[in-house]
Amino acid sequence: MLAERRQVVEVVIQREIIEYRIVSGTCVCERTQRSTFPAGIEVPVQYGPSGSAFAVYMTQCQLLPHQRTAGVLNELAVLAISPSPFPRLCQANAVVGEAQAQAQDLETLLTSNGEQLRTRYDTILSKAEAGNSPRPRTRGRVKQSPVCNLIRRLHERRNEVLRFLTDRRVPFNNNQAERDLRMPKLKQKASGCFRSDTGAGDFAIIRSYLPTLRKQSDDLFNSLVLTFQGRPPMPQLE
Repeated sequence: MLAERRQVVEVVIQREIIEYRIVSGTCVCERTQRSTFPAGIEVPVQYGPSGSAFAVYMTQCQLLPHQRTAGVLNELAVLAISPSPFPRLCQANAVVGEAQAQAQDLETLLTSNGEQLRTRYDTILSKAEAGNSPRPRTRGRVKQSPVCNLIRRLHERRNEVLRFLTDRRVPFNNNQAERDLRMPKLKQKASGCFRSDTGAGDFAIIRSYLPTLRKQSDDLFNSLVLTFQGRPPMPQLE
């Protein structure tokens, strides 16, 4: 009778080398025939989808610098990899994110109290403006208080602020947008500045693609592996 069971979970990181061989021979017609390598095997030695996915995950998701990512692969998996291929891997993976730009018909959100909310919005701003009158203009541009500037912007950007009433894709607040926009700055602090506009653009595409998958409960690392295998998972856009 089994009285007790205990388990120990270990994390094992190691490299695995998969070798592919082709054969050739001469048939009775005296012509040499050769087999072919599987699709994607193009050079004598190359990194597989898992290695490429790990590099992109560490540099683009965890914001680890390229040099330190190369050090992690060298220490844990004995892969003496140079940091230079990482930007190319990121560029290749960024192509997948462009699929998110597929045109979609906008679905209008019909709300019974939309006009009532707009009226209330205007009333609140009018009351705020009455209690915070702008400074009179004498000559040139007059510096206004932060409160007056905020009220003015809320008036001028009324349609943008209330867009969630007519567009289902727009959330009620901009908290998620601020968190997403903070990533480039965090990347700069952790890994240094971007070396080119192309690198910054690739980072933006990847950081758009991966968080979308996370919000839909997809496994990020698995998704990256599938991407480098030519089978990128596509986010649900509706």
